[in-house]
Amino acid sequence: MKNLNLFIALLMSVSMFSQKEKQILKIEYNLIPISQYYFNHDASTPQETKDFDIALRSGYKFNFSLYYDLKEKKSVFILDTLIVTKVKGKEDYWTDPENKINFCVTEKDGSYKRKEQVFDQEIYVVGNKNDIEWEFLNETKDILGYKCHKAISKNKELLYSVWFTKEIPIQTGPSFFNNLPGVVLWAEDYFNTISVSKISYEKNIRNYSNVNLKILDML
Repeated sequence: MKNLNLFIALLMSVSMFSQKEKQILKIEYNLIPISQYYFNHDASTPQETKDFDIALRSGYKFNFSLYYDLKEKKSVFILDTLIVTKVKGKEDYWTDPENKINFCVTEKDGSYKRKEQVFDQEIYVVGNKNDIEWEFLNETKDILGYKCHKAISKNKELLYSVWFTKEIPIQTGPSFFNNLPGVVLWAEDYFNTISVSKISYEKNIRNYSNVNLKILDML
């Protein structure tokens, strides 16, 4: 109950700035429940099995939106829709992703509160974006026309890797990947891969209040 009250109090504070016309950075992401780490099959696994596993999980696309208030430096990352595309000829097969994110609310001081489902267990996570330390690599690539730089978690047990762009010098990104010197456009952990699909700015944020209502429904 204490954690629930904290969530409601946080959402009320978020709704206060949603009622004013301020510029909002909106980033849309796609998440698929697959990663380079999760599919580390041994050599005895037939290639056909590997290909089917990858195709099955790649058919689950979770669409998220990130709303970042440029003045208040607060953000909401929330699940919008799930689109499932079955493997042709094997439509009866399905999978239940191990880690499903519902939302993540990040405050100006870097503290965040996140709701997710891990192996069918609903949990609330409280932390700080600065809990993760990064090692910056000398690698770059283009994502949506932005020059991006690669970073991996210093704690190798976490298996986090991200691509971020300094061309949008804002510390934000999907879920808790938001303490890099630029917007995170791609992220990977053990279970999931998250990639950007669209970046836009909004001045009229009347629709943003609906995000708060969706989160209240998830509590």
